[in-house]
Amino acid sequence: MEIDKPQDVSETKDEIKQIHMEKIKMEFEGEMKMAGMNVSSQQEAQTRMMIQRTETMDRIYLKYKLKLSELIGAVQKYDLENDSDVKALRAANNAIKMKEKKKMEDSIKLSADQEKMVVAAVEASGPLGALNADNVLEFDDFVRVQSLITKMGIVIMETKNVQFKTERRALLEDSKEAEYQKCIQQF
Repeated sequence: MEIDKPQDVSETKDEIKQIHMEKIKMEFEGEMKMAGMNVSSQQEAQTRMMIQRTETMDRIYLKYKLKLSELIGAVQKYDLENDSDVKALRAANNAIKMKEKKKMEDSIKLSADQEKMVVAAVEASGPLGALNADNVLEFDDFVRVQSLITKMGIVIMETKNVQFKTERRALLEDSKEAEYQKCIQQF
């Protein structure tokens, strides 16, 4: 079995920095692309991420003739992880990730009207019985709670579905193809 041994690189610190930052950007774009994909399992997500990373390294190799092991060695040699530009790029990428996470959390958060509707439905269903000796709801109370959760979930999803249809159709009507594609991938 033949193993690639890291070679000393001929590129300067600035060249390695530029390549490393390009790699970071490509990896980030891949992560963002993956975040918008629907996958059926954790294994599929890991496989797709590995494919994405392989593509990134193949592109770096084809463009610069630089293997991953060589790039990693040069990044360590030049201590580029502590470089202010690299740190700033990683911080900017992290800020975008956090913004997207917040946006996603906000999109699934109940509106004030939805919260009021849920509270009213809970109050209308009446009080639950006491927990039994095992600290569990009696079966009839469990069925009431589960039915209420299901009904509220359906009502809320129907509302979100109408909003989603309206939003995506408006984007399509306004010929905003990129925004339309992003919209349909998020649902």
